[in-house]
Amino acid sequence: GITFSHELWHHLKATFPKEAARLEDFVKNTMLKDSPLTFEEIIQERIKAYKDVNQTLTEAEAFEEVMADKVWQILNDPKLAKALAENNRSLTQKILDFIKEFIDAISSIFADIKEEADFFEMLGIKKEVVDMMADIIKKSAAENEAKSSAKEIKANDDTKYSLSDKKYMEAVKSGDMQT
Repeated sequence: GITFSHELWHHLKATFPKEAARLEDFVKNTMLKDSPLTFEEIIQERIKAYKDVNQTLTEAEAFEEVMADKVWQILNDPKLAKALAENNRSLTQKILDFIKEFIDAISSIFADIKEEADFFEMLGIKKEVVDMMADIIKKSAAENEAKSSAKEIKANDDTKYSLSDKKYMEAVKSGDMQT
């Protein structure tokens, strides 16, 4: 799971730097809001943990490790995933696209795996969390489409009507407004 989330994080940074910055903001401002440690302290703890086992980790490498861990956490925690999807739809869509493309790419390698859920398990992420994120994006898109189709229409006499407005339909029927 952590390896996949590393790949996802690297993909976002390389391909969508603005979205990666938004994810970093989400981690710092949402995920760590009630944490006793700051993001910087978590990075320093990671460096120390590596040092304790005689490995060297730079601050930049520790940052990458921590962000990958947080991506994995988001993809396995419905509450975090929901908060991300509701507040950053563009970033969430990029994450969903990467997951789909990744599964499509590996499905030919693992031809014996038939169930999509098995791929999610192999990646170490929860399918139901990803499905919930996708549902939030779809709902948001449907709501935005509904809003744009109900835009106001300006009649000849400068009276504004909504497509869902009874007055609009009455104006059309009475001939006060041209269709």
